[in-house]
Amino acid sequence: MTKLLSFIGIVTSMILLTISPTRAQDATNAGLFSVIVSIGHEIPVSPSMRATFQDFKSDVMFDATPRNYPFGDDRTESISFGGQVAYRLPATPISAVIGLRQTRFLTTVEDNSSEEARLTITTLTFGGEYAYGEPSDMLNLYGRLGANFNWMNGRAIVNYFVPIERPINEAIRFGGEVEVGGRVNIPTLPVSIDIGVNYTNANLLGKEFTPSSIGEAPTELNDGKNSDDPEDQPRAIDFVSLRGGIRVWL
Repeated sequence: MTKLLSFIGIVTSMILLTISPTRAQDATNAGLFSVIVSIGHEIPVSPSMRATFQDFKSDVMFDATPRNYPFGDDRTESISFGGQVAYRLPATPISAVIGLRQTRFLTTVEDNSSEEARLTITTLTFGGEYAYGEPSDMLNLYGRLGANFNWMNGRAIVNYFVPIERPINEAIRFGGEVEVGGRVNIPTLPVSIDIGVNYTNANLLGKEFTPSSIGEAPTELNDGKNSDDPEDQPRAIDFVSLRGGIRVWL
């Protein structure tokens, strides 16, 4: 992922050095609708997302609900990909935006134990964008704000003499996101390169905790507070995403 982001930076720099310093695509080439596809690398933020796999494993082995998710481990990999459709309101810098994205976290123990923990989040976002500059300018800056609906599921596999698998049932949560970035408009083409930083909290609303029956392992996301444990706290699922993408003006 680091190589990918470096590549995006090099390409953007080359474009900035070769295009006209005053204007990019003609305004007539940039319609009010645009479509963007992008890829990102996620960095967990809250302590509830940054446990190590060993801490997580200790809870899972004894059929307890993990206090935190193991995506702060050095072995964690993350990626997101998705797209957006935007409509820029006539004669304004404001756009309405609808987006669909999938984010994946995976922590794998690389030995003979074949242990792992994974979380997949599919996100539908409704929001708005404010852009500084016109599509005909060489460079735009933008900010976005949105509310999102998140479908989450996952699984854990730990090895305690024998492999133990714990699937995580699908859960629906409601959250929000904010993003800032820059857009390089390519001359003579209705195409732009977007690079931004996004913060998403995927479970602002809807956290739940479902106690397991005696002798039964938990299979729910259980991001809410365990009322039977006075030391337990709700678990935020949030992250910063470094994103790069291509936008096509229609």
